[in-house]
Amino acid sequence: RSIVKRIGRESGFASLGQQLSAIGYDSVFVYGGRGYFDNMNAFFSGNGYRVVDQSSEPETEISFKNAWGMADEDLYKQTLKLADADYAKQQPFLLQLMTTSNHRPYTYPADRIDIPSGEGRDGAVKYTDYAIGQFLNDARKKPWFDNTIFVFVADHVSSEKFAEETRSYPGNMHIIGFIYTPDGALRGEVGEITQQLDIMPTLLGLTGNREPYFAFGRDVLNEPQRPRWSVSYDGRFRALTGEGAIVLDDSDMNVQECPATPAADSLAQNFRALVQQYYTHIEKKNYTAND
Repeated sequence: RSIVKRIGRESGFASLGQQLSAIGYDSVFVYGGRGYFDNMNAFFSGNGYRVVDQSSEPETEISFKNAWGMADEDLYKQTLKLADADYAKQQPFLLQLMTTSNHRPYTYPADRIDIPSGEGRDGAVKYTDYAIGQFLNDARKKPWFDNTIFVFVADHVSSEKFAEETRSYPGNMHIIGFIYTPDGALRGEVGEITQQLDIMPTLLGLTGNREPYFAFGRDVLNEPQRPRWSVSYDGRFRALTGEGAIVLDDSDMNVQECPATPAADSLAQNFRALVQQYYTHIEKKNYTAND
């Protein structure tokens, strides 16, 4: 989010939308709210996507909305129409959705679940689950369903942590993430540390992509030799590994925390190099497959 909100730096990033647009996909960022929030219109438009948001949907098609945007089920209905339109044109598509219902004030359409709207996060989570189920049921009736990969992932951890295991590492860094293919080819769990940066390489691997691309993440299904870590930023850079958290200071790249093992020490040095490489590419807007 800190990158998306950075005014004046809205283009030149290597993105999944950019990669797929280059080979003929309709790459669309579909947002349940209004795209000017957090500079999303400018960022996604500058990095390979066209943007469809709440303002793109007629008011008559929106059953419910709050301060964040329209209900998840309305966003999913909008998405189905976009997919149908691309299928009619025989154009492959990437529809990247961002929902809004699972946020305060936790309100959603009435008579969908057994928890009244606005009573708290439990209801919002259950409504989110309900809306996903309805979406998949509707999508299953479409001619493009069998050839579509579905990815569900949280954008960040919840600000409300109730269970004890969510209050410290590694539980305080866990988010939901799963990939579904209708043919049942993907089964089981990946028991390694993965991150959102891994989604693009993994999806490109699943689609059989042979074009070169730039990414800091890894294909978790086909690149077992690459480092298994999850990188986050909260004023400091953190690399979460199987051995613990490696923390770098943002100003001088010095290691502030690191597990006391030779393997972790080596990862710390690689982590410092990766962050410095990241800054170099951002400044130069230089993304090449050979770097």
